[in-house]
Amino acid sequence: MPTDLPDLYLAKLAEQAGRFDDMLEHMRKVCTAREGALALEERNMLSVAFKNVVSQRRSSLRILSHLLKREADMGGKKTAQIQAYDTKIQVELQGLCNSIITLLDGSLIKKAENSEAKVFYLKMKADYFRCARACDRAGGAREGSSSSSSSSSSSSSSTNQPTNQPTNLTQPSS
Repeated sequence: MPTDLPDLYLAKLAEQAGRFDDMLEHMRKVCTAREGALALEERNMLSVAFKNVVSQRRSSLRILSHLLKREADMGGKKTAQIQAYDTKIQVELQGLCNSIITLLDGSLIKKAENSEAKVFYLKMKADYFRCARACDRAGGAREGSSSSSSSSSSSSSSTNQPTNQPTNLTQPSS
C-alpha cells in the first residue's frame, strides 16, 4: 500500500491541527483514489475523522437542546431561532452518517481483504446507522431516512452469513 498519497499526508496534518472536517475530506479522497483495500492506519484515520466530525455535531445538538429548554423556561422568545439552528445541525449530522454508510457500502466493505477489515467496516456502518437513527428520533422522524435505514439494515442481515457470538468473531468451521 503506498503511503505517499498527498491526501493521506494532508489528512495527518489536518488531524494534528484539529481540523477534522478537512481530515475527513482528505480521507474520502484517499478512499476513492485507493484501488485496493485501505491499510490499517488509513482505516483508523477514516474512523477518527468521521468520529470527530460527528462528535462535534452531536455535542452541538446537546448544547442547543439545553439552550432550547432554558429559553422555553424563560418565555421562549428565541425558541424558533434555536430550533431552526438545531434542525440545520441535525440535517448535517444525518448527511454525514449517510455519506459514511454510502462510502462503506460503495467500496470499502467490498474491497476488504480480510475478515478483520470487514468486521471493522461493518461495525462502523452499524455505529453510523445507530447515530442516524438517534438523530431521527431526536429531531422527529424524517420521511424516507428511517425507512431507508431499516431497509438497508434488513437487507444486510439477510446475506446468509453464519451467526457468530459477538465475542467470538473467528471463522466458523464447516
